[in-house]
Amino acid sequence: MTAILANGMRIAVERDGAGPPAYFVRYDVGTRDEPADRSGLAHLVEHLMWENGRDGGLHAFLAGLGGFGNATTYLDWTGYFAVLPLEGLEPALEMEAFRMRELPATEADLEREKRIIAAESAVRLAERDFVEEELSRAAAFARGDPYGRSCLGSAEGLEAATLREARRWHGEHYGPARAILAVTGMVDARSVLATVEGAFATIEARKRPVRAEAGHPNAPVAGQTGGGRAVMAWRGPPDGDRGCDALDLAGGVLAAGRACRLGRAGFDGWSFTLHRYAEASLAVLALEGEGDLDALFCDPPDEAEVTRARELERLGDARQHEDSGERAELVAHAYAAGRSQGRLAARWDACTTLDVTEAWQLLSGDPLVRFHLAA
Repeated sequence: MTAILANGMRIAVERDGAGPPAYFVRYDVGTRDEPADRSGLAHLVEHLMWENGRDGGLHAFLAGLGGFGNATTYLDWTGYFAVLPLEGLEPALEMEAFRMRELPATEADLEREKRIIAAESAVRLAERDFVEEELSRAAAFARGDPYGRSCLGSAEGLEAATLREARRWHGEHYGPARAILAVTGMVDARSVLATVEGAFATIEARKRPVRAEAGHPNAPVAGQTGGGRAVMAWRGPPDGDRGCDALDLAGGVLAAGRACRLGRAGFDGWSFTLHRYAEASLAVLALEGEGDLDALFCDPPDEAEVTRARELERLGDARQHEDSGERAELVAHAYAAGRSQGRLAARWDACTTLDVTEAWQLLSGDPLVRFHLAA
């Protein structure tokens, strides 16, 4: 069940009789929306939103209800999720409405969160998958393109950010018209909609800021060559486009499981990830040593390979559905991409072998980005 409030807030409720209640609030604002000299502001406001509010902030509030949650900042969106008992859903949503109205942070909160983000950034930059995406994006998109920015932000931009700027960011971007609330689990849809209406309907609609264009490709980039881990990236269609789903399936033919083409050819230590954005996608392939990749692309995918890739994608969706917080997030992103949950489940069947073959042709061409990382 979906609904849109008079102030523009979008709601999606998916009942699941097997899981506890969970929600995900997605705001259509992320690092792509930051001023060039304030890289990191979106991440900073996410932290201030999470740690501040009535009764000690959302973290402490959810724990008091017997629940838990977390928050994420990405290129196109910022999200907050929670999993909690049924009796805690209404007060938690009321807290979310309070946080949408205002950002109750102090100068001391600002400085504390800056230190926490600096420590968090050091941890993320030690994670190989994260670094591979960050470096690939920075090279794949044109100079100055918002998609080339780090999701963590820069140390200089973070240090320069002020509390006034954080509050202005919240006021401009955390309005109801930029929010999607997805609720899943053992819930009654009509009851949830009534709760949401009571908590959020009186929040004043705010004008949606115009977003800067993003996703413009760079000229092909070849970085350091030699030993180590080879990383290649291709720019693909945006999330919500069938071609994006087909590219995911083509990646599955190439790199999903031991029976994929890379596995059958004896490669080791590979990964393939399709990063989905609102204006583009980025397919990133990484492996230990390049080997003879061209031989893997001589023949297009056959029906059996595409069928296997579909099955693996369905299995991945099923795993996400088992996690209540991830399922709520999946529903919110599906809504943002113009899909219902039912259409999301059927997206793999909607891609024909011809669609996957066309995506395969993209991967068989020269990558937009190619570089090596030290082992």
